[in-house]
Amino acid sequence: MKTTKNILISPLDWGMGHASRIIPVIEILRNNGHNIIVAASGLQKKLLSSSFPDIIFEDIIPYNIKLSDKKSQNRVILSQIPKIIIAIKKEHKQVKALIQKHNINLVISDNRYGFYNKDVKSIFITHQTHILLPKKIKFLENILNKINTRLINKFDVCWVPDNKNEENLSGILSHKNKKINNLKYIGILSKFNKLDLEINNDILVILSGPEPQRTIFENIIETKLGDTNNTVIIVRGNNKEKKSEYGNIDYLAFANTAELNKLILQSRIIISRSGYSSIMDYIYLQKKAIIFATPGQTEQEYLSEYLSEKNYFIAGNQEQFNLTDLLLKLEDTKIPNIELTNGSYKILQDI
Repeated sequence: MKTTKNILISPLDWGMGHASRIIPVIEILRNNGHNIIVAASGLQKKLLSSSFPDIIFEDIIPYNIKLSDKKSQNRVILSQIPKIIIAIKKEHKQVKALIQKHNINLVISDNRYGFYNKDVKSIFITHQTHILLPKKIKFLENILNKINTRLINKFDVCWVPDNKNEENLSGILSHKNKKINNLKYIGILSKFNKLDLEINNDILVILSGPEPQRTIFENIIETKLGDTNNTVIIVRGNNKEKKSEYGNIDYLAFANTAELNKLILQSRIIISRSGYSSIMDYIYLQKKAIIFATPGQTEQEYLSEYLSEKNYFIAGNQEQFNLTDLLLKLEDTKIPNIELTNGSYKILQDI
């Protein structure tokens, strides 16, 4: 007989991607009769509660990572390491209290290194088993990845939302490190559904990520797309309303899962950061996209270059933004038809 479990899930609060990709995980688990408790904060909590208004939510300490307004993020990220370590220690204590409060049988963490318990089966979700560092601090990469491996190995299972074979989306980020215990590739995840909708918008811009880079990118987008012949919808991703200064641009402060699903399918082209969860969504929905890495964020820089070389998407540079040139290049891209294959089966194997 199937045993109903109380499952505690928490996403990292760095952008919306971590919250986004646990939506299909929650759906799979709920459909199999398990009780879900989500620990989240800020916009991540808003997104998840709009998708699952009937499940229990608990507040969790945010990491509150901030980026610089400059291209290099080395100094600002290194300066926040003590804050991150404190947050990891606090969340480790918090997960213990939540386990007792809700009689938890299983813990699932999306990139929260302290969100596990040695007495309860704990699963870690990541597409970065190997972390890349910028050239100036590349000498620290080996040490950092040893720490990363040790932290991930504290969990019972590590789920990688990608394919193990050559038709993968994350490249060396999740295929180089061979020292992770219980590594399992579960296939790509997407919170969206394929719907038969007509195109009624030219360009959809989806903004996300830490400040001040989110606002910097928004200002560039406005300047480049404002008063063009393209109809543009910008989803701001910061929960703040904004009045348009351009006749061809409409703004949305926030879009829930169902709304964003329709907006993507009804738009001819997508412009967004090269976050991994967004990439999985565009692949699944077969949508052409121009992806911009957050300056200094090496993971996104690698993904945009890697997937551009595969000719899946076009990698944009926010400092050298030529829309006409990018749109011409986008016509030649060819998105692989990667389905959401057996992820449900692989996930439920570990439950």
